[in-house]
Amino acid sequence: MKKIIFIIMLLSFCITSNTFAEENKIENASDTQKITQNTTETDVVHNDIKDIKESREEFKKLVAAYHKNPTEENLTALRNQITSNYDKSIERKKAKIVELNNKIEKLKKDIEEMTKDRESNINKKLNKCTETKDKKSRKDKKDRKGKKDKKDKKDRKDRKDKKEKNDKKEKDQNVKNDKKEQEQSVKKESKETKDTKEVSNEKDKDEVKKDK
Repeated sequence: MKKIIFIIMLLSFCITSNTFAEENKIENASDTQKITQNTTETDVVHNDIKDIKESREEFKKLVAAYHKNPTEENLTALRNQITSNYDKSIERKKAKIVELNNKIEKLKKDIEEMTKDRESNINKKLNKCTETKDKKSRKDKKDRKGKKDKKDKKDRKDRKDKKEKNDKKEKDQNVKNDKKEQEQSVKKESKETKDTKEVSNEKDKDEVKKDK
């Protein structure tokens, strides 16, 4: 009974831990995404604020110019500035709607993926929580054996390559030695032939002298 209670508590702890880990992972990913989005949004907002500030400054100048000199030209310029500011305000609101729609689509996609892989992800976390020490030990032992087999295979291959390299080197050296011996033999035969010829010539000369 105590053992069953202990296992249930362990499962509860593992599930809770994994849930918190997943939530933290999602939060971290969300924070990273928010930072990126906020950076972009900050740039856009900064540009909007700069544009609004410049428009207001221009608007104040045109208002002051009209009050100072209420001509038809100054009135047209003031109206054009007011129209431009109004249209820009509409465009900013449209852009905001597009931005919000993009965020909504992204959230829908995330929810769809999480829903699709719900059972698979839950089972993976559950299997990870319920994996016993013996099972982990067998897995680690199998991994170590696999690494050892891989290392032994590599060592055998290295030894084979080294042997083949040494055999080739020895073969090349033997061919070189045979070639050298053959050249020496040819030189020796050539020298002997030359010496024999010289001796023969000497004999012929001696015989010619005797005949005289």
